[in-house]
Amino acid sequence: MPNHGTLGVVPVALTLQVTLAPERLESLLSLAEKNLGRTLAERVDKIVRAEKLGYYPALDYLEYHPDMEPEFIGTVKSLAAQIRKRVKREVQTHLWPVFSSVQIERATTLAFTLPRVTPAQSDALVRLAQHYFPNTVRLELVLSTLDKQHRLEEAEVFSVNKVVHNLRDVFESVNVTATRRLGR
Repeated sequence: MPNHGTLGVVPVALTLQVTLAPERLESLLSLAEKNLGRTLAERVDKIVRAEKLGYYPALDYLEYHPDMEPEFIGTVKSLAAQIRKRVKREVQTHLWPVFSSVQIERATTLAFTLPRVTPAQSDALVRLAQHYFPNTVRLELVLSTLDKQHRLEEAEVFSVNKVVHNLRDVFESVNVTATRRLGR
């Protein structure tokens, strides 16, 4: 019979999607970068319609397209790297005080994934511009928490609640998309 008063460390893997509000990026952005999502969306839309594609491809597909200027993709990559670095720093800064350990396994900028918008949608350009602006990052974390033995089964729920509570004022949006307790 387990002793309910003893402490245990439980690791939880968590996938999280955060969006850094554009106004929090003001100091990083030039005027051209502030309009980067819209400019890129217009350029991609023109290519997609000319080639009669029924979808918007990921940016990597268009990187070497003759109608795409390489500096656009380079600017997105550079800005995405700066934003990922800032997001990782903010996540670590705000989660370290509430978890025994915080490990960021992977950080991915969603601007480089396949957009969830098609050319047939009436708001396609607006949604595409939001997608291509690199301020949304998917993070894969491993968090460890120290808790009483009888509450270890609830570690996933506690971890999600702690993450959302501690990051909600830092980011425009915080969504936990997956969790699993490790080492059962």
